[in-house]
Amino acid sequence: SWTFDLRLLLPNLSPLNEAILNAVLNNIHSPLCFILGNKGIVVTDPDYRQKMPQTKNLEIHEISGGHHLHLDEAESVAKILIPYFGDAS
Repeated sequence: SWTFDLRLLLPNLSPLNEAILNAVLNNIHSPLCFILGNKGIVVTDPDYRQKMPQTKNLEIHEISGGHHLHLDEAESVAKILIPYFGDAS
């Protein structure tokens, strides 16, 4: 049967604020790929693109789908990710 970690239901004792998030993301120097669904959680905030930090090497991909893109839209997600990992063939 399906189970999950009950700690996932606990409140976050140290939430990331925008300043901390921006500091962390702006110190990542490798390419970043952010894939989100146009019906997902992030898109419900109308200003989400403006809130995205000015992170170096950040590519945002918005595709049709919800929160579980890697499960529901696996082929679309794979097409986006393959260039980041290189061609395995």
